[in-house]
Amino acid sequence: MAKPALPWLQRLCALYEKHEPSVYGCTAEPHSSGVLISLELDRGSVHLLAQPKQRSGAYASTASMDVAIHNPPGAGPMPGNGELIVRQFIALLQRADKGDVHIKSQGMNSAPGTHEIVHANDQEAHQSRQEMADELHRASFLALKLCETQVDLLGDDAEADTEQAHAFLFKALPGGFSRQAFRERFGKEPNDIAPTAFDVLLALNAISIDGDDVRPSAASAQDLATFQTFFLSPKQRGAAEALWLSEYDPAIDYPEMLKTALTSDG
Repeated sequence: MAKPALPWLQRLCALYEKHEPSVYGCTAEPHSSGVLISLELDRGSVHLLAQPKQRSGAYASTASMDVAIHNPPGAGPMPGNGELIVRQFIALLQRADKGDVHIKSQGMNSAPGTHEIVHANDQEAHQSRQEMADELHRASFLALKLCETQVDLLGDDAEADTEQAHAFLFKALPGGFSRQAFRERFGKEPNDIAPTAFDVLLALNAISIDGDDVRPSAASAQDLATFQTFFLSPKQRGAAEALWLSEYDPAIDYPEMLKTALTSDG
């Protein structure tokens, strides 16, 4: 039976982080082209993009996927020991992958300037929820902390256009927003500012896009608060994780706690 790639890679990353002393953090996150793997080292980070097989530009291949070295926007140069760590991690991937890992590309809004909107059907959305269960659980924890503390994550970046654009998307999601109004204010398409967030939310059927209008389609207030966190910028998310990540417990029912907190606020 095929195993969904995201939770499988998240478990593999956790194992690698635990047993490789030179790696301070190893994460796997959904990406429009597959799964983004980030390895935090002492002098920087390296990023790998796991994609369906037979993609061009692959650095290496396993039984189920191709793996490319990735350079996300804002990423610094690869640290000196980066290539060694990449080779070690790929060797682990190749040993662990028995050809039964299912990886897919959403292919929705991954490239800047791509404005075609592709919606997932109910079956695809259900599968995406299953594959992203761990990521959604962490997002509900983050939403709970934001609800409880009302912390402003902009900090010293309050005047930065990119940070303001992410803050706009975060705050505007509950009521929906106009893509044209966003373009007029920030000079870019919203899915150019936050391509991964749009890919994820479309894959989950968490938003609907009708021409110019972006509207939430979440079934509950706690789902909506959880989905908002995907619009946080990398800096905003990093600030939140620095504040609260040490408190996270995967065994706690954060969606239910978030539901209670939102009901109390209401």
